[in-house]
Amino acid sequence: MNRIKNLQDHDGPLIVMVPVPIGNDADISLRALDTLKRADLICCEDTRTTAQLLARYDIHPQRLVSLYSQVEGTKAPEIVASLKGTQQLLAYCSDAGTPGISDPGALLVRTAIDAGIPVTALPGPCALVTALVISGLDTADFAFYGFLSDKRAARVHKLEELAHVEIPMIFYESPVRALDTLKDMYEVLGDRRFALLRELTKTNEEAIRGQLSEVADLDPASIRGECVIVVDGFKKTSDSFDAEIEKLYRLYADNGISPSLSAKLIAAQLGLRKNEVYRIVQRLDRGAQD
Repeated sequence: MNRIKNLQDHDGPLIVMVPVPIGNDADISLRALDTLKRADLICCEDTRTTAQLLARYDIHPQRLVSLYSQVEGTKAPEIVASLKGTQQLLAYCSDAGTPGISDPGALLVRTAIDAGIPVTALPGPCALVTALVISGLDTADFAFYGFLSDKRAARVHKLEELAHVEIPMIFYESPVRALDTLKDMYEVLGDRRFALLRELTKTNEEAIRGQLSEVADLDPASIRGECVIVVDGFKKTSDSFDAEIEKLYRLYADNGISPSLSAKLIAAQLGLRKNEVYRIVQRLDRGAQD
């Protein structure tokens, strides 16, 4: 078991995951700026992008090292090993948002933890959270799936796997595929509420909300910039389970179980409300008697 606390007063190396703006530079936090200024080493997804951000805040890093996804597997262990026995502060940031969320960084964290080097993260910009909050959909529970495949067959297959997820789902998507993905969602998931959030926090931020059946009306040329899709979860109702309810009702009826008890058992088995199931069972029972 690995227990580390009081990270700010920790005597030794420390890695801090630093969120950076997703579009509006003013969203960077004072703690993020202070951490970047104090860091002995800044690792980042793209040194050119991060250098521009640092220059805007007059931050001159001692060392700036690229650690993008293609090299993270080999470079992360080397970097972590170099921290051992030091008191260095390493700050890591991706090009935008919170590192590790559909961006590199997670492997660095795991490598550091395995090596016994403490890691902490600052709160800050994250596109999926911003999109969910303004989507208009339920925010109590949600599931994040990052980017779907750019291959349609794989994308559809994944959506089929997610068809019965009952909470809102969040996806990142490129503007060139956003409408195709929404159309695939309509085909696979049926008509549900959705929100397409693009250019979040930027001057051209836009929220497109509606039903998946309305996606065909959107102009592909109007979808530009980084996109986040939030789509409503599967709504479990008795009408969605007519075939399953009838099959179970026949089974219970053949074994002499009353309609009332059948409804109770079926509702528990399928996770439905008893009164909804009982309505269907009554209809089936009447049909059996006619």
